[in-house]
Amino acid sequence: MKNRIIDHNRALLATFAVLSLFFLVYLVTIAAGYDRHSAGLRSFEEGWTDPAGNVYRIDDVRVDDTGVSPVVSKKLPDDLGDEDCLCFESYNIDVFVSVDG
Repeated sequence: MKNRIIDHNRALLATFAVLSLFFLVYLVTIAAGYDRHSAGLRSFEEGWTDPAGNVYRIDDVRVDDTGVSPVVSKKLPDDLGDEDCLCFESYNIDVFVSVDG
């Protein structure tokens, strides 16, 4: 009977230890965050142009006072590979992406 209680306590302790370890790893991962500039990713934020030739940083593109979304474009590098990604985030503006179009 006493061995059963000890085995039960060891099982509970092992379960608690494993769950605590997973929780600690989760906290460290969340707290570390992700810094895309130190990860060696290329940035395509600069050098977007509208049809009139005005140059924008993509973060600065906004809907004008009449509610019209601007059209901006950028020539991407020829050496895009599998390790590159294009991500777009939009706040109350329509986004249409065309590659080779």
